[in-house]
Amino acid sequence: MTLEAASAFHLDMSHLALVNEVSAMVLAETSSERVFARVVERISEFFDLAAVAVYSGDPLTLQLQCGGIPAPVGSPVPDGLAHLALHRGELVTSADFGGNGSALQLPWTTGAMRSEAAVPLLFHDQRVGVLHLFSDREAALDQASINTLSTLARLLVVSTVQERWVKEEALSQKHHRAYERLHEFAAFKDQILQNISHELRTPLTLAKGYVELVNTGQMGDVVPEQEQTLQIVLGKIDEIVAIIDRTVSLSALNSLSLEYSCIPVADLLNEALLLIESRAAASSIQLDLRPIGPELCLQGDREQLGRACFNILDNSVKFSPSGGRVTVEAKAEAAYVHMVFRDEGIGIPQQQLAQIFDTFYQVDGSSTRRFGGLGLGLAVVSRVVRAHKGKVWAESEVDRGSAIHMLLPRE
Repeated sequence: MTLEAASAFHLDMSHLALVNEVSAMVLAETSSERVFARVVERISEFFDLAAVAVYSGDPLTLQLQCGGIPAPVGSPVPDGLAHLALHRGELVTSADFGGNGSALQLPWTTGAMRSEAAVPLLFHDQRVGVLHLFSDREAALDQASINTLSTLARLLVVSTVQERWVKEEALSQKHHRAYERLHEFAAFKDQILQNISHELRTPLTLAKGYVELVNTGQMGDVVPEQEQTLQIVLGKIDEIVAIIDRTVSLSALNSLSLEYSCIPVADLLNEALLLIESRAAASSIQLDLRPIGPELCLQGDREQLGRACFNILDNSVKFSPSGGRVTVEAKAEAAYVHMVFRDEGIGIPQQQLAQIFDTFYQVDGSSTRRFGGLGLGLAVVSRVVRAHKGKVWAESEVDRGSAIHMLLPRE
């Protein structure tokens, strides 16, 4: 072997040893920051460089340096070789442009710099950063050195991506645990609601029974004034039971928890209107159900859909003026049944339309609002419709009334 060949072989072996050394660093460390600091220092020593800097971000800023004039992290990188390397996606040197030294003096280098090289740090189409090397010698890096630096740059990118994957995996596991806890909490919440419902319904049922006994005169004569008062008490008990029912209805619903049957739409709406009829009559509100053919049916949970229709009608009557009208209509639209509930009430501001289906939301949330309720009715409607894979939305004009639309699959 000639002297030149032996020298080249020794050079190749030393470069290979450097690559193996950096590979071991990358595999051993999970912190890319520590890997970069150690590799940059090792590159500076191995290639006898005056300064090495690492840039990242958009625009490029200084993140790490070894040698040169100390500069603050985050210092902006002036236009020059680093930007060209990142733009081209390949290693470039000052020799590529026939120059000696930087075309533009950088804050962390001195005027003694005679040559430089910039290596882009790329991962597929992502620009991770730039490795910038400076020497006080002209043409300090030969082709073998450039090849080795390109390999080291790829290893540095691997370090960055590896750290990102480790963090993402840890975050994914954390999210999975949180998701499981959320499901446990939801089941616990549903159980609490069911228990509270049972505990409240029992005394209320007894109270209502005794009030009815008194009101019907089975426990003695009742004067008209007392009868009127007892009727009010019965009405309030019914309101409390309705609130309990709506609160329990907030339990999670999905398509698997529904009991599907074929429902004639006309029957569904007639039943809901019958339940609200006395309340509408008390306010002289006219209920108008437009003609619906008996052939219009949909597949769904009759109890849940009935509750949704009643809740919409309850809202319509509640917010309608005395002597107003509530109109209900339904028709087939391709594979859906489109129901519309219109009233002549106070209306809803446009900016609040999207929120009326939120739990406990009130358009007028002040303590002095004219209308009662907890803001549960339309929240229940939204959950029932979503469980049936349908859509619900509102249209309204202040002081002109509102329209609630329900679009439900026929099958």
